[in-house]
Amino acid sequence: MTDKHFIGSGQDAIRNFERTAKQAMENRVVAFKEKIQKILDEIRALDNEKYQVQRSPLTKGELLELAKAELEKKKNEFIPDLLRKHLESCQVRKDLVFSDAAVIAKLFPRNEFWKLFYYLVDEETLKSVVDSLPDAGGLSKTARVNKIREIDKKIEALKSQVDLEFAAAAT
Repeated sequence: MTDKHFIGSGQDAIRNFERTAKQAMENRVVAFKEKIQKILDEIRALDNEKYQVQRSPLTKGELLELAKAELEKKKNEFIPDLLRKHLESCQVRKDLVFSDAAVIAKLFPRNEFWKLFYYLVDEETLKSVVDSLPDAGGLSKTARVNKIREIDKKIEALKSQVDLEFAAAAT
């Protein structure tokens, strides 16, 4: 730190050195920030690309498999759950087994009638509807997984690059 009370070539040299050093440090910080920001922008772009790949349309085959699995799951959840409620009520003699009133009240409460939809759809109908859909140009599951892995590798490489930049800056 210079002494403002002294004047002379020594003090001028010290002030010039401090100014130059300060400017050099600021330039290095700005360059570092820009380099890191560029890498982070690349990571964001890759992350967005990954999201787009994950949200890409399904193939008809994938859609059919997902729909069949979900339909089966919903069918397997709905009736056992409602049946359990009804039979628990019958067990403590609050209702008669499968009486009309009990079935309406316990098995099919007003807000759950829509769940009968799962029993109206069969696999054949599901397949014919999916077959009638236009081709959405989706990636196959294998292609989608491979593309995501490729993007993840690029992201990891960029993260490593950020780590190296910080390590270099710390020395």
